[in-house]
Amino acid sequence: MDNTDFHVEKNITAASASSGGTEVGVEVTYEPARLGDTRATLTVFSAVGGEYVFPLFGHCSPPKPQGPYSIKAGATTSIPFKNVFSHTTQFTFCVDSPCFNVKASESIRGKKTHNVIVGFEGNQGGSKAPRMGRLMVTCPRSAGGAGNVSWTFYLKGVTP
Repeated sequence: MDNTDFHVEKNITAASASSGGTEVGVEVTYEPARLGDTRATLTVFSAVGGEYVFPLFGHCSPPKPQGPYSIKAGATTSIPFKNVFSHTTQFTFCVDSPCFNVKASESIRGKKTHNVIVGFEGNQGGSKAPRMGRLMVTCPRSAGGAGNVSWTFYLKGVTP
């Protein structure tokens, strides 16, 4: 593999081929660290079967919003967030409603998942209506390449 955004097993064992050949599947995982298009070449070699070269093409769109994550009044919820970059990156966490709270930032190791803890304080004035909000996760422009990348998680505060 000539691009670190694509991953494949280094060694694959295949059954002996019949006279017409044997089809062997190779699982390729695409885990991009930048928005946009990526190209790569996968080379598969066998001492018996020879060399096969496969062009690969990946496309990374901006992250889609997730949620809503329900949080009971006076409680917290854990939202898994993965640092898609290969290096440790400082991420900023921000909620758009004062009813919710979150730690302002965290440094997350490359390719690791971190649980973001979001709290809901409850409704003011005794209302039982659900409160909606958003958690936005951002990082410095330099971490994500050419453009800013942000992740949105919808929140739903519930007062029993």
